[in-house]
Amino acid sequence: MFKIVMRVVLLLSFSLTAFSGASVDFKADVAPLLQGHRDLERQIEGLVLSQGAGDRISFRMCPALSGRRVGPYVFPARDPQHPGQALEVIFETHVFFRNAEGAVVAEMLGDRFIQDGDIFSATSMQEDVTRIVVH
Repeated sequence: MFKIVMRVVLLLSFSLTAFSGASVDFKADVAPLLQGHRDLERQIEGLVLSQGAGDRISFRMCPALSGRRVGPYVFPARDPQHPGQALEVIFETHVFFRNAEGAVVAEMLGDRFIQDGDIFSATSMQEDVTRIVVH
């Protein structure tokens, strides 16, 4: 019985994903990505509720960046002109994962890898907002 339980635990540990869901805060996690676009930031800040959702990088995927959040980020929002209407604001991002030498080792656009490399060796990342969708 012990061997069966250990096999199940081992099987489940291999099936863990590289990302897990994470709560994100607009001011702390997304507003810094809008640097240089203060008017846009203020306009969106008036719509979004402070807590949203994104993905968190797991230790298994990249030890150096474990716990960091990446987009797309999704926030519930309100329309000031239509108070009863619920909205959703989505921030799609382009993420570059870099190794210690600064070379790009992997790249994500939205929620998929477009350059799947040795992300385990990444020590830093650069994330840029590529699109904002309000619906």
